[in-house]
Amino acid sequence: MNREELNDKALQEIFKRISASPLPEKLNRQIIQKVQKARKRRELRNIAIVVLTSIAMLISACYVLIYYLDFNPVEIFSPVLKKPANITLFPGFTLLLCVMLPSTLLLWIDYRFRKHFKNLL
Repeated sequence: MNREELNDKALQEIFKRISASPLPEKLNRQIIQKVQKARKRRELRNIAIVVLTSIAMLISACYVLIYYLDFNPVEIFSPVLKKPANITLFPGFTLLLCVMLPSTLLLWIDYRFRKHFKNLL
């Protein structure tokens, strides 16, 4: 027998005799807390990336519309955003609808995407 084989067998005997000692509860709790913090950081980072990407896409779309396609929002939306004379209930109703409907639609789409891709992250 080789000296290395004797050392390996001796080490195997020693490890067999040592009973598997469980990790202390405090250590387990600390490991779980670190994992949860890392998961929260990753989720916050992913949300920040999505928000910044969305803002960049909106800005680039506006830039392309205005500077390359000669889109004039004042001319196009002025008839829509005019305050009708007969609406006295809520004067900003038209503007509210112009902001609220697209925002609600985008939030709903975001909710559906998050619900669909929740298990993938």
